[in-house]
Amino acid sequence: MDVKFGKTEKVKASRKEYLKRPEVKARYKEYHKEYYQIPEVKARLKASRKEYLKRPEVKASRKEYHKEYYQRPEVKARYKEYHKEYLKRPEVKARYKEYHKEYYQKKKQAVLLCGKCGELEEQKWKQKKKY
Repeated sequence: MDVKFGKTEKVKASRKEYLKRPEVKARYKEYHKEYYQIPEVKARLKASRKEYLKRPEVKASRKEYHKEYYQRPEVKARYKEYHKEYLKRPEVKARYKEYHKEYYQKKKQAVLLCGKCGELEEQKWKQKKKY
């Protein structure tokens, strides 16, 4: 039995050495690149990944990690900077402006439907209105 155990260790060691060769690594890399492009393999991997991410322990660990990640000062600074740049985009400005315009129109309609408090509220909305 000791002989068999020693033999498997030798085989494992030689296999490990073989896999470290650059030409073998390149061949394996090329094979895996092609293999993972097969639609059935892609679908199977996608399904298993989806199933893995549905596990409660995985969800909890990811949630915990993200909670800690977004508390880091460098991440907060990066997101703050991105948000500033994002708000400077013309399409975003236009979308915000349109949203606020509609929002205040709805508010104004709601105040006017109120009845007796309508006049006071309408004056307040005119003062607050920027658009």
